[in-house]
Amino acid sequence: EAVVEMVRFRKYDRQKARKKDFFGFADSVYYAAIVLTKETKEKPELILFKDGNNLETRCFVYYKNALKYNVEDPLSFHIFWEPLKKTLKGKTRIYFSADGVYHKINLNTLREPKTKRYLLETYDIVYLLNPIQVLEKKAPASDMSHNAILIGDPVFDADPNGPRERSVTVNHFGALPGTAEEIRAIDKLLKAHSWQTTLYLEASATEANLKRLRSPSVLHIASHGFFSSDVVALNSEAKKEFLFQSGIVLTGANTSVENRSGPLQNDGVVTAYEVMNLDLANTRLVVLSACETGLGKIENGEGVFGLQRSFMQAGARNVLISLWKVDDEATRDLMIRFYQYLALGNPLNTSLKKAQMDQLKVVTNPALWGGFVLVGNN
Repeated sequence: EAVVEMVRFRKYDRQKARKKDFFGFADSVYYAAIVLTKETKEKPELILFKDGNNLETRCFVYYKNALKYNVEDPLSFHIFWEPLKKTLKGKTRIYFSADGVYHKINLNTLREPKTKRYLLETYDIVYLLNPIQVLEKKAPASDMSHNAILIGDPVFDADPNGPRERSVTVNHFGALPGTAEEIRAIDKLLKAHSWQTTLYLEASATEANLKRLRSPSVLHIASHGFFSSDVVALNSEAKKEFLFQSGIVLTGANTSVENRSGPLQNDGVVTAYEVMNLDLANTRLVVLSACETGLGKIENGEGVFGLQRSFMQAGARNVLISLWKVDDEATRDLMIRFYQYLALGNPLNTSLKKAQMDQLKVVTNPALWGGFVLVGNN
């Protein structure tokens, strides 16, 4: 095992302004990986990435475009991971605490050019909010209460022939038939393993029903996600609050967005700000089966201010999130596989890894299986 904590910081060095020398923060961004293993427990190893500005701009755009257009990516492994490889030799489970641009990439999708193996096939990567979570007591998967709330296929009053990605580029949400198939299939397989399930589909997939929930063991929401300052009608002051800029949409959302009026409560648009008030104190897992639910405002050392953080502040121990726009059908298949493994008693992280490994055998494009990451202490 190894713990890797990424730390983003600006270079602190001698500066010159108005013909005077002084010490201060420069524009250069550095990343440091602090690596803790059995061998380095007395003196954790520090690996410096000096070209942080390039990591966050050209390198990230290259990574994102390679995924989007499904082209060979010989560089991202070298840029984002190879400096760590030597230190992690012989390690199989990596507890990873992200910062900065590392919140935007899924390490499992990085492919080593020499071996042609994805990191998914080499390591068990466990994403943490903070390395302290390694020390927290983890209940085995078999101790999970077998009850789940499944929400999906909301009625947006939209064109059924609209886009099939679980996000929106204009303020109009299209139907997602894959979410109904996903919810019903998950319901069927969980019941076959003696789980208690409650479904909220179509007209009942409302914000009001979401807010009535009281700590289900598993909460699964399959819908559109958004990360935009234009979905919710806000005044200029409220727009400064980043938690209003990410969320999920449920039944009635189109009417609310198009009218740009009315109360924010129960309007079908559930912002990260509202999520903080949910009662999830005993919830082991929240699954956000939608686009870009892992995005938000990234603050140095503080993580992502968005849905992921809000669901955890509401009490959820683990959140399964997406980092980019995900295909409707591919997401449906991945989620069904994930719950198949979970219902058999596999740990959460193992269930996701096995589901993604199954998908990898069927589809080669990592964008179709690597969009989701699990964050939490499992």
